[in-house]
Amino acid sequence: AQVLAIVEANKDLLSKKGSGFDANPEDMIKALQRISDRTSARKVSLVALDSFNLKKQDMSYCIIKDDKLKRVTVVFPHNNVALSGDWVNKRSFKMTQMKLPRTLKAKVSGDRIDSCGIHQGFGAYLNDELKAKIVDDLLTVVTPKYKVYVTGQGMGAPLASLFAFHLAFHRSPLLDNQPVTCINFGSPRVGDSSYWRACQLLEIAGKLRKCRVLTDTDALPTVPASSDYAHAGYQLRLTTSSSASS
Repeated sequence: AQVLAIVEANKDLLSKKGSGFDANPEDMIKALQRISDRTSARKVSLVALDSFNLKKQDMSYCIIKDDKLKRVTVVFPHNNVALSGDWVNKRSFKMTQMKLPRTLKAKVSGDRIDSCGIHQGFGAYLNDELKAKIVDDLLTVVTPKYKVYVTGQGMGAPLASLFAFHLAFHRSPLLDNQPVTCINFGSPRVGDSSYWRACQLLEIAGKLRKCRVLTDTDALPTVPASSDYAHAGYQLRLTTSSSASS
């Protein structure tokens, strides 16, 4: 309902030529109304919406609370100009090293994983300030009975992966020892083999559940095309033959 209100309030701006929005605002409003009607019955609400800027077409994230399923979901959208620009224009495949907390290193026998490499552009965008803000928003709505999900699509997917990775480490009593579930769609590669191993250890420890969904036509999951990068998490591939493979 909150997103519907934003679109309705900015209908004229969205209709202008050059606004960057391809969808017809009237069709968008009708679709959002249908979604609003369904989610109202399920007690679903938008509890946080950050950095929504129509001129820049930029939204960092939003948080959705489902009182029926007892679930809070952090959503990172694909339509992110700042991140897409960094990825497309600079073509930066450089990595930066992320230090791992002692809680994970203590569980590593023989691996000696002190840090892992992550994509420099993704890491810079999801900086400490943004992560802290999202966590603060989460803590205002999460209770021990609610599960935390993180999701993203396209260019939002690597941000979702990194935030779920962060949240699995820096746990709050409000998470009630529940694993953080991350489900991404069409995600690029995010980190190196140490990042893959760290995600695996978090899954073994029951702190993280990670699934990547992709189709045969997705291009983003094939990049960066470098042997330094590795996908992490369970892969679910959707095909045109109404079947799935993993």
